Amino acid sequence: MFREFEPQGLVMLALTDESTGTVERFMENNEMPYPIGCGAKSARAYGVQGIPSAFLIDADGVIVWQGHPGAGGWEGMIPKLLAAARDAGPGWDPGEVPEALAKAAAAARAGKMKEAVKLAERARKAEPAAAESFLAGLGEAADRKLERARALAAEGRYFEAGERLRELEEAFKGTDWAARFSEQRLAWVKDKQAKALAALDRKRVQANADARSGKAAKAAKALAKLAEEAAGTPLEAVVRADLERARKTAAAAP
Repeated sequence: MFREFEPQGLVMLALTDESTGTVERFMENNEMPYPIGCGAKSARAYGVQGIPSAFLIDADGVIVWQGHPGAGGWEGMIPKLLAAARDAGPGWDPGEVPEALAKAAAAARAGKMKEAVKLAERARKAEPAAAESFLAGLGEAADRKLERARALAAEGRYFEAGERLRELEEAFKGTDWAARFSEQRLAWVKDKQAKALAALDRKRVQANADARSGKAAKAAKALAKLAEEAAGTPLEAVVRADLERARKTAAAAP
């Protein structure tokens, strides 16, 4: 599974409370394609109630699945999560490109889209078809990123969506796409319901940050209150899922 999806960006990490020596002896006799963290104390923080336990964490740092790895049901989620992760940040990976487009590709991967466009335009003379394909792919990536932000907004996660568009505006600054990102973000700012949900979503993001920093009980309390405030809105389901995770983490804490 890991070897199949690693080229697409899957990161896998094993954690154990065993000593370094024990793990080293294990690895001498077993080929492990991913790292193992020794002496881990994260079991309580993640609300682990049995061993082995597995977690799927998306590009936003949200646990989207947890349970016994042998239970199944999570394998089909990986391709979708990887696809979403590719559109989460400002960067874009065009894959293999001709040498003339190497610098443009590097800029795109780094999220420097204005520079990527400029370099691709310069490469038109040497590689016209490849440059055209590169620019078309960049445009499609921008469209997917915009749709990803809109999908977050549809769940009531307007604060997250707005912050993502701000990041994209900066990455695509000086291009036509930046204007599209800005137009959508400002439309949400002017919408009363979107603005109200953004304020609630900001509290949710802060509560989740508290949960990740060892303040799960505080986070659970804040999320419980927030669930009442978000009742009847698209954000309610998201908040309640976060609340359940925070409560599990708090219950497992010493």
